[in-house]
Amino acid sequence: MADKEEKKAKKTKTAAPVEKDVELLQILNAQNDILDCMLTQQRKIHDDVKQRKWLELEECINNMQIFSDAFVNLDTCRENCAGDDKNIYLSPKIESVYVSVRTKLSKSKIENKALATYVESTKDFINGVLDTCVPQQRNVRYNKYGKIVRPAAESVVLDTVM
Repeated sequence: MADKEEKKAKKTKTAAPVEKDVELLQILNAQNDILDCMLTQQRKIHDDVKQRKWLELEECINNMQIFSDAFVNLDTCRENCAGDDKNIYLSPKIESVYVSVRTKLSKSKIENKALATYVESTKDFINGVLDTCVPQQRNVRYNKYGKIVRPAAESVVLDTVM
């Protein structure tokens, strides 16, 4: 009887990690698919910003928010599934998918930085052009009650596309 109980205990000990591996693999595959969708949306966002398609941009941003929320939920499940065992990512089945997820996360981060750099440099350029064309007073002014009054921006009408 003791032998049967030992065999049952061994089976349940080995079955739990296998189920854990399968669950983790499913979560990582789902994250991988979501990251594919996110990278596609990031490319669309970059193109929409360059081509000034603001309605399409808004739709892409909303889609990115949905994908982002789904990814965060899956990431929480992944962390709960893996627990403190970081060696679980080194198993042959899981490692390739985990590396793929990490690679896509890096690509996403690079894409975000590239877009932020593009937007920032474009903003600086436009501000420079407007400051040259319509210099505005940057001095701090105070009203009679001692509160700061910002100078109102002047309207500018351009008759050409920049």
